[in-house]
Amino acid sequence: VYIDGNHRYDYVKKDIDIYSNLIKKGGILAGHDFQGSHNGVERAVREFCKNNKKELSLDAGGEWWSGI
Repeated sequence: VYIDGNHRYDYVKKDIDIYSNLIKKGGILAGHDFQGSHNGVERAVREFCKNNKKELSLDAGGEWWSGI
């Protein structure tokens, strides 16, 4: 699943909560705009990975992903 919706924390957190539960084990949750002025994206993604003991991967263009 690739998330690129509203960048405010509450919206990103909700998207992650909904879609992460729909992904089969071995799937990937990913998104865009991790860095820059989109602090809500970074906060929600880091929180999800920490709380679920998931590894966070990033690229230089602001893409992020984590295995489920």
